[in-house]
Amino acid sequence: MGQNLPLLDSSNGPAVPGTELKEADDESSRRALRNPIPWTDLVRRSCSLLQTRSLLAPSWDPSTDQMLEVLDHCESRLVSLSESPESFLALCPASTNFECASAMVPVDWAEALLERSAQLRETRRQLVPRRLKEDVFWDRYFAAIFELLTTELKEVAVASGQA
Repeated sequence: MGQNLPLLDSSNGPAVPGTELKEADDESSRRALRNPIPWTDLVRRSCSLLQTRSLLAPSWDPSTDQMLEVLDHCESRLVSLSESPESFLALCPASTNFECASAMVPVDWAEALLERSAQLRETRRQLVPRRLKEDVFWDRYFAAIFELLTTELKEVAVASGQA
């Protein structure tokens, strides 16, 4: 916990220096999560998915602090998704509850993630196209992200009386 998420780490591209997901009361952290990298957008999209499936109150709109709490609890698991090709294949299974997950994500989000994470770039380079097609790589990656985020969102929603 508290390690810099490679997607926000300034050593992997132009990001806000020193930004950590755990600093929920740090405004620069919130800006970094809302703007260059769509983490809070991914949490909102996950929330909408759960609401569509009637697993969350339709009117619930998680606060920025709640979204940061979700991201903080998922941080190490999100990092591990692209740690290596082997971890990607193990943690991003071919069959999930979120088939065609990349269709729910704008292309510029994937580009932003690649720009920020040398780890993700290297994992993708090693897997695409030798072992996976490009679209399959992104479907599996975003499906794993949505799986992690929805699981954590349900816990936050229960704790706040929204499930």
